Amino acid sequence: MFRKIFYFITCFLLLFVCREGFADSLLTQPTMPKELIAKGKHDHKGRRGHRGHRGHRGHRGQRGIGTMGATGAMGATGATGATGPAGATGPAGSGGINNFISVVANGSGFSDQSITANDAIQFNVVTDSAGSISFTPPSGIFVTTDAGDYEVTFGARFTGTNGDTNPVIAIRINGVEVTESRLSQAAGAEGWATKSLTFNVPASTIFEIVAAGVNVGGIVELVDPLVAFGGTASAFVTIKQIR
Repeated sequence: MFRKIFYFITCFLLLFVCREGFADSLLTQPTMPKELIAKGKHDHKGRRGHRGHRGHRGHRGQRGIGTMGATGAMGATGATGATGPAGATGPAGSGGINNFISVVANGSGFSDQSITANDAIQFNVVTDSAGSISFTPPSGIFVTTDAGDYEVTFGARFTGTNGDTNPVIAIRINGVEVTESRLSQAAGAEGWATKSLTFNVPASTIFEIVAAGVNVGGIVELVDPLVAFGGTASAFVTIKQIR
């Protein structure tokens, strides 16, 4: 028994001495260079952290200022578009006026007639007419049946005789000679003279073509184209309602 106790104490002391000496040797042992120290194994990677908040948007940069480029070439002409629909039919127009008469002085006794002052030229042939202007040949009187605007175109191939060196013919309306309508012939001449005027007149107006009153003492003589120039008439008048 005693021996066991002694043995136990002896082992304990030896163990203590050995431990202390081993510890001192570690403290006094020189340090190894870091590059010779073996690295230990990595531990497990930690979990990824939460994503950080998005940063504020930066300020917009200044717009660049450059020179305008050259104009590009003109493109090709596009295809012609489809024809559009027809427009609506317009309103019916007002009816035209068809009221006129044209006559001439033609042939022996008419194309060579002599007219004293204030007498009417006699016309004997109607060349065209429509409507209601009254005329009964041979005559020098034309009567309108409708009020309105009438265009009167007249002319003659005439000369002066019996001392009349400046013969004149004119329009007479309801017995009154229209001064601005006068047509004169130069002394000794015997050519054509014509004129056209427009008058606004009431219904039943009388138109005549006369030897003007200034021919007092003289005679207006129509020059017969049949004899002088191979024509067929020496005077004409056309009366046409225009409004």
